[in-house]
Amino acid sequence: MITDPVDAILARHGIRDPWQPLTCTGVANRIYATRDVVVRIATDHPEAIPDARTESVAAPVARAAGLPVPHLIAFDDSREITAGP
Repeated sequence: MITDPVDAILARHGIRDPWQPLTCTGVANRIYATRDVVVRIATDHPEAIPDARTESVAAPVARAAGLPVPHLIAFDDSREITAGP
């Protein structure tokens, strides 16, 4: 069983709401959610990190163009809390 540091990630961004893991069907992320925030943590799948980097650029551009995509509040590639972004 994988244990992700969700509490540390949320605390870094000032979010103190309770969270729960979400069932996901993909292989690139493990997903957790609070009432207002979704945390996606890249897995060790070969496409996970490239996908995360692409989405970190594409999501804000798509949102700025008026597409209905979620607001990206943080993309952390420092690897201080997790092994990937």
